[in-house]
Parts: sequence; structure tokens; C-alpha cells
Amino acid sequence: MARVRIEGVEEALPLGESLLWEGRPDLKTLAFRVLYLRVLLGYWALVAVGFLLAGALGGRTTGNLAADLVWLLVVAAVGSAIIFGFAAAVRGSTTYALTDRRVVIRLGVAFPSVLNLPLHRIGSVDVRRTGRDAEGRDVGDVVLTPVGDDRVGWLYLWPHVKPWAWRDPIPAFRAVPDVASAGEAVARQVRRRLEEVARDEEVAS
Repeated sequence: MARVRIEGVEEALPLGESLLWEGRPDLKTLAFRVLYLRVLLGYWALVAVGFLLAGALGGRTTGNLAADLVWLLVVAAVGSAIIFGFAAAVRGSTTYALTDRRVVIRLGVAFPSVLNLPLHRIGSVDVRRTGRDAEGRDVGDVVLTPVGDDRVGWLYLWPHVKPWAWRDPIPAFRAVPDVASAGEAVARQVRRRLEEVARDEEVAS
């Protein structure tokens, strides 16, 4: 019997463990919302408007304003391309997976690694809708709040982490297409796994 592998993870799942769901971030949402490309574009738009107003009030010629504005647009385009390229690299190196025992996050552009979070160590599963993809599906985050004191570093998890949770990093599936279905699948399996653990403890006692 062939053992199942999660995409990008070298080690196959143990015998008896089933892969229930697998996905990766939506590229557009990852770039524009998770990596704040839309904020950068808004910033450059404000800079351009301010630049034109200052130049016009300062008596600069239309030709000089146009030449300087071209350079500003080039800088903005290069910066935006870098962020979008990084988003593509993050997406290509990321796999989110759910088994009947754990959630798995394959992460890391330069130094790939794998985060395993046992289902019975998840205290809550929260879904955050942030937009829609090209196919009209809801896209968003599945936040996986662990129980206990063990925490993984923010830098290790980023960007696969709940926004603004710097002091207490919380793993998350970011920019997931059809996020409601993904979140419900994780929550349902967490409940099922907790029931199994409770039964096993009851039998053992």
C-alpha cells in the first residue's frame, strides 16, 4: 500500500493517517492583503499626487514634472514587482494540509521547513474572510489558536501567522480560497479528534 505524501513534504504520512485536505494561498490576495501591496500602491499614489501639487505650486514646467513623475512611477513599479515576486515565491513554497491527526504547514522560501500542529493541541479555529479570488470564491484566513504554553516564533511562522499577533504568534492558513469550507473541515476534524482523545483517556482510566 503506497503511503500518502503532502506536496513539498519529503516524509510520507505514517501508515493509517489520512490526508483530508490540501491547499495553498491565493496569489493575488497574498500579495495585496497579506504582504500589503495595496498599501504600498496607495502610498505611491499619494506621493505622486503630492509631488505634482508641490511642483505645480512651485512653478515647475510640465516637462520637468512629467520627467520626474516617470522616475517615480519606475521606482513604484520596481518595488511593487519585488513584492509580487516574493508573494509568488511564498505561494510556491507553501502547502497547507489537514490530516485526521494534525494540520501541517510547509513554509519557507530560502529555508523550507514543516510545522506540525496536532489537532488535539488546537484550542479554537477561526475563519476571517478578507476578499474574493478570480473565481468569485471567498478568500481568507483560518486561524489556528493552540493550547498550552508552547509557541513558535513569529519570524519562523511569518507570513503564516495571525495578523498583529507579534507577542503571542498564532499559526494561520493565509489567503485560502473557499476559506469557509477549509475552516469548517479543520474545525470538524479538531472536534472529532478531541472526542477520540477523550474516549481513549476514559478507557485508559
